[in-house]
Amino acid sequence: MTSKIPPRRPRVQRRSQDTRRLILEAAGTVFANEGYAGATLQKIQDEAGIARGTLIHHFRSKEDLRTALLDAQVALVSAPPRECKIQEVVDMAFLFAAGLQNDPLVRGSARLTTDGLAAGLDVNGTVHIWVAHIEGMLTQASEAGQLLPTVTPLEAAEALVGAFIGTQQTSQLFDNRTRLHHRISRMWRLFLPSIVVPGMLASLDFAPDRLARMELPQPSAEPPL
Repeated sequence: MTSKIPPRRPRVQRRSQDTRRLILEAAGTVFANEGYAGATLQKIQDEAGIARGTLIHHFRSKEDLRTALLDAQVALVSAPPRECKIQEVVDMAFLFAAGLQNDPLVRGSARLTTDGLAAGLDVNGTVHIWVAHIEGMLTQASEAGQLLPTVTPLEAAEALVGAFIGTQQTSQLFDNRTRLHHRISRMWRLFLPSIVVPGMLASLDFAPDRLARMELPQPSAEPPL
């Protein structure tokens, strides 16, 4: 009788994915605290508690880590799909806000975006990804009759991404993001009447405590990184 040896590859792949995520979380923490200029591979290695060879096996440079975090930004805060795409966009903003307070991946990627905008680093790809993603959702909302007929999804998406970046930067400056959810709620209260048909406003939930009533997505077995 021959014994069956279970395949090792899935277990090895899972361990590799876990190590990759550990490194990215460490990078997110260092980028969030130090910024891109102040971050070094040594600091990220120390934060992760791994050997240099392990780090270099997954990411050969600080730029590789920066690219991976920025590329993953949208996936990290995707909200559960909803029939009302406006509510789904609202929910993404609140999920991003929560991530800015407690998720090193989101905090690091956000710092990289804002630092990049200030320092002239290339973050155009990330901003364009966000604009395209929101434009797609607003296009679906428009087709469902949820947007005012005068609203162009692309223009609204660009305005919304700019408003969110400004809101979270303002909150960082004024109160270290402790009232970010309140500021996002205020942003929606001012923004939504200019794009949404009046009959929908009462059905949208954009209160500061929206996250408490949100059906959060289940953690994926495969990290979006």
